Amino acid sequence: MSTKDGRAKERILKAAEELFQVKGYHQVTVREIARKAGCSHTSIYVYYGEKRKLLELLAKKPLNELREDVRQILAKSSVTPSDRLVGLAKRFVHFGLVHRNLYEAFLHAEATRVDIPTTLWELNDIRMQLFDMLKKAVALNHQPWNEERVVSLSRMLYYALHGMIMTYKDSDESIRSIERRVLPIVEQTVHVFLKGAIQS
Repeated sequence: MSTKDGRAKERILKAAEELFQVKGYHQVTVREIARKAGCSHTSIYVYYGEKRKLLELLAKKPLNELREDVRQILAKSSVTPSDRLVGLAKRFVHFGLVHRNLYEAFLHAEATRVDIPTTLWELNDIRMQLFDMLKKAVALNHQPWNEERVVSLSRMLYYALHGMIMTYKDSDESIRSIERRVLPIVEQTVHVFLKGAIQS
């Protein structure tokens, strides 16, 4: 690849990132990305094939880092199952706040259902692996739960964490300031969630 092509690809990826942050993935067209990048829309198809490839390139590294962090949290056998779930929940909320302008695109754009066993897109594979890790962390807290119950409970907890992140999606407040208030609530939420789940 020539230096010129390399610069064009960088401009396209940067333009896509900025537009996805401001307008949202689904609202941005390939032509808009091309205009912002100063190239033709056909160049995007030549270099990347389709719009979702741009999202994949932007999301893969952060999602892979999140997946590895969650894997390490689950591997901490020296802490209780509830503490592992708290750690996972806090890490997920931190991820959402750090990437709040792209969080929805990273986790939800062109997503498949979590109960579908196979997917044709690598980004969805990573997303499903993350949900499987959440299920594992939930299941560790009460072994008699069957798979259907674990999936249902995992969805409930995910929706709660998602709601916390979305509350601050458009906030200009610093992450540190938000987390001082929100992370203690995340911990309380997990403990209340587990208490209710075990008793129900």
